Amino acid sequence: MYITYCPNQRSVNIEDTTQYRRNATAGEYRPTYLIRVSDWEKVPGKQVETGYCALSYVWEQSGDVVRKENGEYDCIDNGRHCIVEGYDMNKGDLTTLILTEEEKYEVQFLPSTRTKATIKHVTYEELLQQICKDFEIEYLWYDKICIDQSDNENKLREIKQMYKIYGNACYTVAIVPEIHIHDPKALDTIDPAYEDIEAHREAWAAMEQISLWWKRSWTLEETMTSKRILVIGTDTHFWQHSLHTCDIPTTYDGFSVWMLDFANQQQGGGSINQALSEAHFRTSSKEHDKIYSLANIFPDLFKNMEINYKTDIKQPSTAFIGPLQRMTYPFFVLDRIFLTVVRKLMSIQ
Repeated sequence: MYITYCPNQRSVNIEDTTQYRRNATAGEYRPTYLIRVSDWEKVPGKQVETGYCALSYVWEQSGDVVRKENGEYDCIDNGRHCIVEGYDMNKGDLTTLILTEEEKYEVQFLPSTRTKATIKHVTYEELLQQICKDFEIEYLWYDKICIDQSDNENKLREIKQMYKIYGNACYTVAIVPEIHIHDPKALDTIDPAYEDIEAHREAWAAMEQISLWWKRSWTLEETMTSKRILVIGTDTHFWQHSLHTCDIPTTYDGFSVWMLDFANQQQGGGSINQALSEAHFRTSSKEHDKIYSLANIFPDLFKNMEINYKTDIKQPSTAFIGPLQRMTYPFFVLDRIFLTVVRKLMSIQ
């Protein structure tokens, strides 16, 4: 699958959050490798004194999905992602875009202008580099590059560090192309029920109801271990941070209330029930990832869990359920209903 990105975006936040984004600071931890955006080179994380951002995305949206001889799937990028320029979103000049039939198919959902837009076909990495430059991101953690995919031992070791990678980033960049502006008037209309811009509520609805990003197991972990998040759609974006930080401004929604910075919520830790209820509806390309992503949300409970995709699924499932049944933390409440859910989730009969 290929996606479209418009550099001239409009924010759906009720106030300008640019300075909050620019001033966001990173934690002390640095991933093994990071990408230097200026020249798109991989550099050792320990050399980066400034902060970094972590990428959250759906790998199927980075190219053509193909099935390999061993039965596993891969994503081949043939450079058909689109960067669309040539219209002024800030002036709301969003009328009919004159395109070829192929171009109409690729940007069929875009609001557009009276003049023909410039459409540049790029690879996924080139699209990411453009996004990072537009949002002034100097260093990015992108798993496909920053984890040596040919070194299985290194890959498994990095998987256990996911909670550190996202938890220590200045903020997480979530690529959700299903979010786009349907009606430019919604950008300037306040919804009195929420005291928020209507376009923000519409963006939330698109993210929760139709986006692939909201349905994946790893994106759940990436969200819950992040303190701040920048959600980038096709032609719009919004900034959000946890209510459990001292950052302002904020919007009272599902991200801010309990999904962001999940482990550091005011009551001392997130509820296992909440995490499992969300995870129950998530999917992954490998069933083991349903377990490993959840284990990263509660790393203290599962720090001794072995990451191994070659084992039978019941082995990591048992390793996951065991600590949940034995835990005595007062802020963890695991009832039988959710234990049934996790057993079903992990395919244990």
